[in-house]
Amino acid sequence: MEKMRHHDFVCGLPPGWFDVSTVVLVGPAEGDFSPNIAITREPLPAPVSAEQYAADQLAQLKESLGEQDYRVLQEGKITVGEQPAFQRFHVFRMPDVGVQVKQWQVYVIGRRGAVTLTCSDKVETFDRSFRTFQEAVNQFRFDPA
Repeated sequence: MEKMRHHDFVCGLPPGWFDVSTVVLVGPAEGDFSPNIAITREPLPAPVSAEQYAADQLAQLKESLGEQDYRVLQEGKITVGEQPAFQRFHVFRMPDVGVQVKQWQVYVIGRRGAVTLTCSDKVETFDRSFRTFQEAVNQFRFDPA
């Protein structure tokens, strides 16, 4: 049985099963919002580039956040931990808490699927958090095990 490793634990991964875990790192709260980094995994049925995966995700983002003033600010190819990746900066409203959120999403493709790193903060404090986001994302690597 394959092993799934995360932080300080290891768990068996049954044959034919997929790891679609989500890891959320939360920073100090500022009022009603905390800067955070969400790391999600998705198995892929066929190999795709990070750019193609990001394009597919954009269609879903527009559909799910379209009514919340969703807007792409900037996007393009980058490298993360020697891996080709694709980044996107976007903003949208969270009407339930009355906050406009800015996110930096980084899409990376590994041998077991896609990983999306989503760095989020309020628009007015995003720039202050961005260095911390960069430091965390720049340390991303796929475990060779």
